[in-house]
This record gives sequence, C-alpha cells and structure tokens, in this order.
Amino acid sequence: MKKVLFIILFVTLFGISIYFIFDVPKSEDSKYFSVTSAMSAEGDTLFKKAILPVDFQFPRDHAAHNDYKLEWWYFTGNLQDEKGNRFGYQFTIFRNALSPEVGEINSNLSSNQLYFAHFALTDVGSNKHYYFEKFSRGIEGLAGTDTLPLKIFIENWTINGDYPNNNYDKPIFRINAVEGDIALNLYLEPVKNMVLHGDRGLSAKSYEPGNASYYYSFTRIKSSGNIEIEDKNYSVTGSSWMDREWSTSALSAGQTGWDWFSVQLDNNIELMFFRLRDSSGATNFAKGTLVLPDGTYKNLKEGDFQLKILNTQKLESGTEYPTKWRIILPEYSLEIISEVQILEQEMKLSVKYYEGSIRISGRFEENPIAGYGYVELTGY
Repeated sequence: MKKVLFIILFVTLFGISIYFIFDVPKSEDSKYFSVTSAMSAEGDTLFKKAILPVDFQFPRDHAAHNDYKLEWWYFTGNLQDEKGNRFGYQFTIFRNALSPEVGEINSNLSSNQLYFAHFALTDVGSNKHYYFEKFSRGIEGLAGTDTLPLKIFIENWTINGDYPNNNYDKPIFRINAVEGDIALNLYLEPVKNMVLHGDRGLSAKSYEPGNASYYYSFTRIKSSGNIEIEDKNYSVTGSSWMDREWSTSALSAGQTGWDWFSVQLDNNIELMFFRLRDSSGATNFAKGTLVLPDGTYKNLKEGDFQLKILNTQKLESGTEYPTKWRIILPEYSLEIISEVQILEQEMKLSVKYYEGSIRISGRFEENPIAGYGYVELTGY
C-alpha cells in the first residue's frame, strides 16, 4: 500500500514539477514546454544568481550547485568510423531545483532536485536521428553528482571523470548511455585547456544584472569509443565539445529564443557564439568566444561577428528552422558557411528544440578551411 501511495504521490508531484519548470506555450503545439521559460526563472528570488565573476574551484565546480536553479553538463561531438561513416551525438544531463531547500518530508526519497537528460545520435549516411530523454529525482542511486571521483548520472546514463596527475582543471571523461538498441560509449580527453566565457566565466545573456550564467567549456576533446545503432556496432573517433553552465535567471523579458553555435575548424581554431532573439526574430543580445590554436581565447561582442541566414526549411513537425548560415569575423579574416548535416535533427521531447550536427567550409586569412560543429536553435 505504501509503495502504491508513493508511486501516486511521485507521479503527481512529477507532473506538477514539470508544469512549473516549463510554462506551457500558448500555441497549438501545447504538448511541448518552453525552453526560454525555464531559462527565465522569474520570481526565484531565493536562489543565488550569477551577478559577479567568481573564482572557480575544481573539482568542486565540476559537480552540482544546488543553490542555483538550473545547470547542465553538455557534450556534443562529430565522429567517424574507419570506413568514413559520419555520426553526431548529443548527451546532456540537466539539474533543476524545484525549491531552494529540501522540504521536511521524513524520507530518504525526498528531494528538491529534479534531473533530466537528453541523448541523441545522428547517423549522417543513413539520414536518421535518434533521440531520448530521462527524468529522475536527485537522490542516491537515481540521479546526482559526485566530485571524487567525478560522476554525473541519471540512472544508467552516466558521465564519469578522472583527474590525471590530480589536474582538477582538465578531467578525462567517459560517457555511457543506452536506450533500447541505441548506445553511446565514449572516452573523452580534452586537448586544450578550459575556456572561461565572458568575464572570467560570467557569461551575460542580456544587459540586466543577474541575467547571466557561470559558463566554461572544453572546446576540443579527443574522442574515441563505440556507438550502437540498431544491430550495428561502430568503432569511432572524432572530436567533442563540452559545456558547463549554471544559473538562476539567465534570460530577460522579451527574449523568445536563441541560436547557439560551436565550431571546430581543421586549423585548430574553435568558435562559440550565440544570439538571443526578440519576438520579431531580431538579435536582442549576442556574445561569443574565439579560441586560437595555442588555447588562448578572445571574447566576442555583437559587433565582432556577422550572422546571416542563407536558408530555412520546414521539418516534419511543421516547424521552420534556419539550416544554413554565413558567419563572418572581419577582424580575424574568418568567413565560414555552416550547414546542417541532415535536416531532421529536432529534439521532439518534453522540450522541443533543434540540436544538430553541422559541417563547415570557408576561409581563414585567405586559406581554405573546413570543420564540423553543432547548432542549437530554440523558440522557433
């Protein structure tokens, strides 16, 4: 009887939690929730906010920050097998605090932390995209984080980390995720040192104080392992990108979505930039980071780069997304064309958004360049 009562209680609270985390959009597409609503976190005055730069402390800051409302551990990458078959992947674990403190429920099953995760594989040659999600409470055995050794997990989807020579600033990661006949098992070794975006890791998302996140990345990660797609197993190598962010209220009123890019070029340069859009589709705020071959990096403001949409296409869901862009950094003599590798890479989960592998071509200082990356599109 207690077990049945607990299941009923959990399902009820889970539904209420999801409703409050993501405002249901006022549209026909009401089975999906709004990413931008989750990032706004209006009224959460009891949580800490990202207002001033802080001195990151590792390994502590690789793990959860429960006094902030939202954070994530985000990995994407582009891989290939020995035959040249190309694949993209996304693996992200999110944490969302339902309240600043744990309630007074006398149970080791109670938690004010909700974890959820997204896992996707893109099979470029087969023109297929597989995607999944999980939800769980942040309690021992179900979901959570540990620092030594590093572990971020939600049930059997895991990110594990080691610190070679006690180098806490540059862990080696292992990702494992299995869902049915789709699996990802990767060993990830950062090539370059950590990048702190914005002002020493304080990444503004608008001109309003507190609408920001703490944000660091590993922008080039040597990757190897195996993926399984249906009845086929592929031994793969390639390059990955890792983002870490935590915040409480990252977006401001009037921001309806964003376009975010990570780019890895074959001349050992990386580029991250994003633009936040208003209801008209115009750029409301934009920032970026250019990472040079030696690992040094430059902050980019809106006027430092130009983004032009070259093509849009309507997906099976009926949503129309940009699919091809021209990106120019005049000061750095960099001009690239970015295009999705396959069209259908929409994540039609509880939160609907586009997360897709992209291929790059262009010129840097008059020399031809190529590369791969990922694009994230929300609010379309």
